[in-house]
Amino acid sequence: MTRACVNDHVASPRVFLFLLLTAFVFPGLMIESGAGQTSSDASPIRFGATILIEPQGTGETFVEPYLAVDPQNQSHLVAAAMKLPTGIAVFSSIDGGKHWSRHDIDRSEGDPSVAIARNGTVYVAYIGPREEGHLTNVIKSEDGGLTWKAPIVVCGAKNDPQDHPVLALETTDSKVENTIYLGVSLSASDNYGERVSPVGLFKSSDGGHSFSGPTEILPNNFDNQNGSIAVSSNGRVILPFYELDIIDDAGSSRPLAHTRLWTSRSEDDGQKLSSPFFVAEAAVPGPPPTAQAMTNPERILLTWVGDRRVGLWYSANAGRTWAESAWEDSTDVRSGAEMSTVAVTRGGIVGLAWIKRTAMSESGACYQLLFTASFDGGKTLRTSKAVPDASWCARGRWSAGGDYFGLTSSQDGIFELMWADARDGSFRLRFTTIRVTDRQQ
Repeated sequence: MTRACVNDHVASPRVFLFLLLTAFVFPGLMIESGAGQTSSDASPIRFGATILIEPQGTGETFVEPYLAVDPQNQSHLVAAAMKLPTGIAVFSSIDGGKHWSRHDIDRSEGDPSVAIARNGTVYVAYIGPREEGHLTNVIKSEDGGLTWKAPIVVCGAKNDPQDHPVLALETTDSKVENTIYLGVSLSASDNYGERVSPVGLFKSSDGGHSFSGPTEILPNNFDNQNGSIAVSSNGRVILPFYELDIIDDAGSSRPLAHTRLWTSRSEDDGQKLSSPFFVAEAAVPGPPPTAQAMTNPERILLTWVGDRRVGLWYSANAGRTWAESAWEDSTDVRSGAEMSTVAVTRGGIVGLAWIKRTAMSESGACYQLLFTASFDGGKTLRTSKAVPDASWCARGRWSAGGDYFGLTSSQDGIFELMWADARDGSFRLRFTTIRVTDRQQ
């Protein structure tokens, strides 16, 4: 039976004590810590211990983790990841990532994202079952991730199928703390019955009880793929997207000779989206881009992989024009990239992480996770460092760990990183912290 788009909430029967014991006692959810980095080099980047988030069963595989931190409590972290072959798992930590509790959602097509409001409410979005329309579901927890409300199904006027739902909140202004944005890619039909693929923006003004929209942008007849949203401190919404394929007369898709990366923005709380602003182009597009807003509401960051090379762009005029960052690294370090993500500390330090293909082996493609930082708002990126022990080889659709991974910042100079790798033969989630200090100041 298909669920209607309703706003009724039913509290989960889980209780606080049970989940607290689950996180700290049950061996299926215990973590393993590796040795932290003790390098004495002059790099401003230092890595903490790597923590393995143990699966409950030997057959469990996790990819595409998404990570968020509580803006009012730096020790409170929530992540969500795809649990193959179907479903997602939500992980919550109240001690900065040392221990994690877990909540499973079995009826899902994946693509999870996470956001945490100023009041500690956690929101998780994901694609619901295909037989129910391939629509976004949003669940929320008002106790930090211990218990969860029943899902809200986010429907547009035509109930068009959705892809890659990404949540975003404005976390610095208490006046809009109940405002939630949700970016998606839509599979729709135009007024002539032709298949089109606009990018859409939903909005909730009541803390996730209901969603209005979507506000759509359809600049072409291409397959358009949304990226992660940035919300500035003044409430401006930045929605990046890129052209994936062209839709022909038969409604089929074929690759473009060149793919372009764009951003659109909303100045009126998501009611309208601007005409798109050009950022970059590539012959070989990577996974969806990630945008981040800095404390200055005019300054926006955007990372994307094009032509298998990681890039970071910055805008000083709220996304109207963009410039690419300068790198201390050589081009070789940036090449072979599969996916990237960016985060910003409260003090303005920029952290950029990416997964790079390094070689081919008998076990498949081999990958390495790297990290770099910027102390000038993204203009210049320092020499990168490989995340210790974060290398693996694998085959198949998920060989790089999916199409995205988690990076966030809990306090000035501290980043949290979560990724999926297959160093043990199957994909498991790992977590570490990164301390960044500008030694040149």
